[in-house]
Amino acid sequence: MKIEKYIDNIYTCNRTRCGFCIDECPSYREVGVDFYTSRGRLMIGRGLIEGVIKPSPQAAKAIYECTLCGYCEYKCALENVKVLEALRGDIKESGFEPEQCRYIIASLHNSENPYMKPKWSRGLWIRGLNIKKKGKTLYFAGCTVSYSSYLKGNARNIVKILQKIGLNPTYLASNEFCCSAFLHMLGYEEEFQKKVERNYRVIRNSRCETIVTSCPFCYLTLKKEYSEILGSKYDFKVLHITQVLKESIEDGKLNLTVEMNTTVTYHDPCHLGRFMRVFEEPREVIRAIPGINLVEMRKNRFDSHCCGGGGVLLAINPGMALSINSKRLSEAIETGAEAIISSCPICVETFKRKIKYENIKFKAYDIVELLVKAVG
Repeated sequence: MKIEKYIDNIYTCNRTRCGFCIDECPSYREVGVDFYTSRGRLMIGRGLIEGVIKPSPQAAKAIYECTLCGYCEYKCALENVKVLEALRGDIKESGFEPEQCRYIIASLHNSENPYMKPKWSRGLWIRGLNIKKKGKTLYFAGCTVSYSSYLKGNARNIVKILQKIGLNPTYLASNEFCCSAFLHMLGYEEEFQKKVERNYRVIRNSRCETIVTSCPFCYLTLKKEYSEILGSKYDFKVLHITQVLKESIEDGKLNLTVEMNTTVTYHDPCHLGRFMRVFEEPREVIRAIPGINLVEMRKNRFDSHCCGGGGVLLAINPGMALSINSKRLSEAIETGAEAIISSCPICVETFKRKIKYENIKFKAYDIVELLVKAVG
């Protein structure tokens, strides 16, 4: 069993039962049952190891209805997220993986994206842009920005900004692949490692030295997970777009001259914030926009609540995902802001969906979407 690798984590949790993971856990806030906390899920893991319980639809439901937001890991010394991913791998091998996950995996294998979109259409947004096929800076758009109807124009804006500051990025277009974070989070570890090896060869062929992405999932996966698997041969510098923007504004390469005159709040994406510790760069970019008043939500930075869109929950249980999102959106509205800003395409799309479906008088913007309005 995959979870046997984490048996020390599981038994430490089961013997301690401190309950710190219950605090602010998004799925526990929705269901109110202990099996929907990391502590409860690790108890399921112990039961599976000892044969006390058998894999079942009920166990699978508790394991998969999790956003993998890392709040429990932030509150704990254990590798909770890795244990949960391994648990998903064991549930998958037992045949109780949710049907939606199988569709996602099939789409990844067949079309290199989790959204069942044709691979050939991935780079259609570059029409009319002068983008090189090889160069020192690779723009890795990722699946969500490439296909989302809620984020139209965002990839083009990023390329135009990168060109404006002199980076002149290369882009793989239809040859760009999914970073395969979904394989990782659904417990397909062997398949993930094979994809990493293949993807590395594609990146290397672009002759890039630096990879820039706007997706926190891609950022974490390309920067951390690929490096752990490939070792020293994976020597690319990986940056999130907010890190590039902050430096460009400070260096005077990017001038923001248009007054926005609005109050906004910033939502920390789980994978960019809690996992990768990128908290201040997005805030400094927002504060650099003329006329912007940035106010903080009660829960921010390490304590930021999840948007509900992580861990594939939006596909498995969209009702729960959007309920989690509604709570976060309420926190944003309570600040008195007119809009919520984030630097994650999945977070932004989830907020925009909720706002559209319920006709809420509030705005959601990707940080680049807001920034281009201020570029003179």
